[in-house]
Amino acid sequence: MIDPTETWREERIDWDEALHRVPSEDYLETDDLDSWEARLEAVERICELLESGLWLSWEAVIREEQQLALADAHEAVLDELLNFGDEDDRILYIDDWARPRTLWHEDVRRVAPTLIVREHRTDHPVHHEVLEAVDRLLRCLRDHSSVLELPEGASSLADALGASTWHRLNVQGAMAALSGVGEAWDEEVVSLENAPELVDRFLSELHARAESVAALDLTLEALLEIVILPDTDHATLVRETCARLGLEGPSAPLALGLK
Repeated sequence: MIDPTETWREERIDWDEALHRVPSEDYLETDDLDSWEARLEAVERICELLESGLWLSWEAVIREEQQLALADAHEAVLDELLNFGDEDDRILYIDDWARPRTLWHEDVRRVAPTLIVREHRTDHPVHHEVLEAVDRLLRCLRDHSSVLELPEGASSLADALGASTWHRLNVQGAMAALSGVGEAWDEEVVSLENAPELVDRFLSELHARAESVAALDLTLEALLEIVILPDTDHATLVRETCARLGLEGPSAPLALGLK
């Protein structure tokens, strides 16, 4: 969880100085995000960088270089780093990686909007893979960005990515709960009638994302313009969702039933 009030955040890295006359590289290695394959590869790279702590390590090194305040996590990272040069030498590589040419949130903002799906066919395996990648990205951001420097003026991940993008991606996690409906498994087609637990999971995921649902002023009707279910399952989901959330109909704001 990001705490924007931490005092070390008052002192910001001068990235022009940090990258002056030292090696740097583009961690995503591509500007081509036109295909889903390229986008999924970019998500995997971002998650690896977050999980490995490489972005955090570079921020710790640079903050120490510039004599800025450190969080406990920065000091822990610095204790583990080995510098085989003179004490005053700048560290040029960490695990064979040069300094990042772009900031972590710039890389994430470059990729995140391309992951917003316009249509999710629940019986389409490629769509499942995309939603799983989005869920992995958001989990990695929640788990591993709490001590990374935010963009100036930002106080949360939603601010860092752009509120609309963050909330839309977050809601896609609820859509993922319906993945597989309409597919054939063991000679039986998955439906909401023979797998009612999928409705339970969908509603549970909506509750977990209530803030994003409210921020987008989302209705079930609007959501089901993106989530494409077989006709029978579409009708079942509308009936069950409205009944369980106490909604007058699919055009009512979902947030009313999630309070």
